[in-house]
Formats: sequence, C-alpha cells, structure tokens
Amino acid sequence: MIANSEDEAYNMYNEYAYHKGFCIRRDEKTYKRGTTQLIRRSFVCSREEFREFSDLSPEKKYDKLDTRCGCQTQVIFKVENSIYEIRRLIIEHNHPLIESSQRHSIRSACKIHDTSKGVIKSMVDAGIWVSKTYGYLLNEAGGYQSIGFTKRDCPNYIQVEQSKRIEAGDG
Repeated sequence: MIANSEDEAYNMYNEYAYHKGFCIRRDEKTYKRGTTQLIRRSFVCSREEFREFSDLSPEKKYDKLDTRCGCQTQVIFKVENSIYEIRRLIIEHNHPLIESSQRHSIRSACKIHDTSKGVIKSMVDAGIWVSKTYGYLLNEAGGYQSIGFTKRDCPNYIQVEQSKRIEAGDG
C-alpha cells in the first residue's frame, strides 16, 4: 500500500488498527546519513517494548498500571520522494485485542470532529460547563460508541483553545 504523506500513512494504519482492536503510536524516523531526508518511518502497537523504570523511590503519589508487554506488531514505511510504501508489516500480537464493544475508547482513534469542536467552543463561550457540553454531544451522537472522543478530550480541547487565545504577556 502507498501513501502520499506521513499523516495519510498514520491514518491508514490507525484505521486498520481500530478495526482489529489495538492502539498504535508513532515510533522511529530514520534519516539519510548527514541530511534531513526521511527514508523510513515506523508505527507500532502501543504495547510494544517494555517501559523503563527510572524512579525507584518508594514514595509515589500513585502506582501507574504498566500496559507495555513487548508486542512486536509494527508497520515500517520506506519513504522515497515523499511517497510512503509499506516495507515491512508484522501483525502478530502477544496480548488480547480490544473487543468491538470497547473500541470507541482506543486512544489513537479518538478525534474531536470539526462539527463537535464548533459546538464545544460556542457552548463554552456561552458559559455552559464542559461536562454539560459533553453530555449534550453524547446525547446527540447516540452514545459513547458514536461520539468519537472521551470525556477527558473535551476539557483538553478547551484548554488548548484558551491557551491559543492568550497572547504574550497576558496572564
């Protein structure tokens, strides 16, 4: 398969991953030696490798669940003249895949659509709480499976939009 940009290649693999039931993340970029020309790009299962533990202190606020299990699933694209061509594809997982009833919560597939962004912005500008706005969108979409993003994505989007409005020196 061929893609014309990195985003198109990512979206193509992300669509495949969503239908199979796993989450993906961007991995390595390889450049031609001594230049900034990209020659290889890879995307992997989000459970690839094992997380390195850097802080071994006994005092932690909370223990975070480690989800990495060394999964080898990946796709490697060869890049020539800004055309991404699949060079290598490994599809075997060493962990259970997400069931179809829970796929709406796959992190790499969560996206706030432009229509939802407009509704969120206008309702928050009108003084409606973000949680109420999410509830309204959830009701309009017909449930969690149809909305396309999580409850946490909504306040994150508002925070990003508000930080864009703040100019240098504003507090």
